[in-house]
Amino acid sequence: MSSFELEILTPEACIYTARAISALLPASDGFLEILAQHCDFAGALGQGIITLKLEDGVKKEFAIFNGLFNVLNSKLTILTDIISADEEINLSEAQQRLEALDEALSQLRSEGVTSSNLDFHIKQCEMRYAQAQVKIAPKV
Repeated sequence: MSSFELEILTPEACIYTARAISALLPASDGFLEILAQHCDFAGALGQGIITLKLEDGVKKEFAIFNGLFNVLNSKLTILTDIISADEEINLSEAQQRLEALDEALSQLRSEGVTSSNLDFHIKQCEMRYAQAQVKIAPKV
């Protein structure tokens, strides 16, 4: 199968490079799959799980909290401030954060705050990121 070069960058460093067969990315309104020979393309990423199928057959996952992606000359570049590789996530901590966010959202709802409120929207985004972390965290 054909593959493409992949880089994941934060403002501090290049945190991951590989050759991938496919990359499933969380966009703001669904998912987008990048395959080899994809046309040049750029867009925004939402919160969720990046799933990579690597050239060597390994599946790799990351939880991401927003970002941008760019496909240029058969190379996928992902830019983000907040990302967690599957093996870096502590399941217990992620579950505690998810529970705290659920409680915070429940509190906001009980106060009559709706999803049009910025604080509510930010908590929802944080919750989607925490849900992604819980889903891909190593189960011990």
